Amino acid sequence: MRSAQGPLQELPGRWVGRGFNLIARPDFAARSVPPGPGDKSALFLELNFTNETLKFDSIGSPIPNRGFDQNDIELHGVHYLQQIADLNTGGALHLEPGIWITIRRRPSRSKRRASPGWRRSRTGPSCWPRGPGSRSRAAPGSSPPTQFPSR
Repeated sequence: MRSAQGPLQELPGRWVGRGFNLIARPDFAARSVPPGPGDKSALFLELNFTNETLKFDSIGSPIPNRGFDQNDIELHGVHYLQQIADLNTGGALHLEPGIWITIRRRPSRSKRRASPGWRRSRTGPSCWPRGPGSRSRAAPGSSPPTQFPSR
């Protein structure tokens, strides 16, 4: 089963660490009614040091996927639970269940596996990031943190 999971096979287990959360959220205490179309929103900048836990479990059997563009295929994957809590108070900040799957290559399309993920959280819709998976022994690179979105 592990080899069928491709690049996801190393994920099962419990990953724990510390993080930082920066979010601008509505400040309902600063106004008595919601702002009108031309009014500026009252925002509160919330900053939290966090404890984060990400737990991955293997899905123990293939997931059948039926479609029109090709014969039925088997998907393999892991499901996860992400929990983020405030470091100082222990209060919950985020809870997110989801699933990551790996899809064997389609002979006519690609030479590499794809690893889309599905998630549903209370704050947003499902998403299906798609693309080939790869392995690296190097640490992931990152840019200095910023509160501005990247393009």
